[in-house]
Amino acid sequence: MKRILIGLVMMLMSGSGVLLAGEASSLPLEKTDRILSNAVKVLEEALNVPEGKEEIPPSLVRSAVGVGIFPGIVKGGFIVGAQAGDGFLLRRDRETGRWYGPAFYSFGSASFGLQAGVEGVDVLLFVRTERGLDGLLKNQATLGGDVSVAAGPVGRGASAGVSERSMDAEVLSYTHSIGLFAGVSVSGAKITPRDAWNRAFHKRDLSAKEILMEVPAGRHAKVKRLIELLQRYAKRKDRGR
Repeated sequence: MKRILIGLVMMLMSGSGVLLAGEASSLPLEKTDRILSNAVKVLEEALNVPEGKEEIPPSLVRSAVGVGIFPGIVKGGFIVGAQAGDGFLLRRDRETGRWYGPAFYSFGSASFGLQAGVEGVDVLLFVRTERGLDGLLKNQATLGGDVSVAAGPVGRGASAGVSERSMDAEVLSYTHSIGLFAGVSVSGAKITPRDAWNRAFHKRDLSAKEILMEVPAGRHAKVKRLIELLQRYAKRKDRGR
C-alpha cells in the first residue's frame, strides 16, 4: 500500500510538472501576440494622423532597411538600468522589397525624457543603412554606441530635416503616446534578443540574426497586417512637398 501511495504522489507531481511546463511554454506566445496586436494599433494610428498634425515622413518608411516597434515600453516611469519593455525588428530587402522577421527583443536603459503622467510610450525605430542593421544584429546592441541614432523629424518639411539634421544617423527614432508622434533620441537604449520568445514564435531554434536574414515575414496573420500597413504608409506623399 505504501508503495502504491508513493507511486500516486509521484504521478501527481509529474503531472503538475507537465502542466507548469505547458503554461511556461505558452507564456512567450501570449506576450508576442500582445506585442504584435499593439504594434498594429500603433501603425493604424500613424496612418490616420490628420492633416496638419505631426507625422513620420513616408519617405523614411520607403527607404528603411529595418523597422523596430516597441509598444508600451514604459509604465509609469523609467528607472535607469531596468528593463523598459519588449518589441521586435523587421528587415526589408531593398532589392526585392520583401520583409523578414519578426525577431523579438527587449528594450531598456534608455535616457530619453518622458512627459509627466504618461503611463505608456511606444518607440519606433527606422533603420536607414545596412551598417546600422548589422549593428543592431549583435547579441546586445546599444543605440548611440554600436549604432548611431538621432531623433527623427516630423511634420511638414520633415524629409528636408532628415538630410539637414540627421544625415549621419543610422537609425531614426520616434515615440508615440496619446495619439502624437514625436522625434525623440533614445541614445543609450540597449536592445537584446528574446531567444525563448523567438523559438516559441517561429517554432525553430534560430538566432535573431538568422530570423531577420532568412525567415520571410507575413506567415502570421498579425505580421502580415503589419507589412500591409507599412506598405500603405510608404505609398503616401510627404506632406509639405
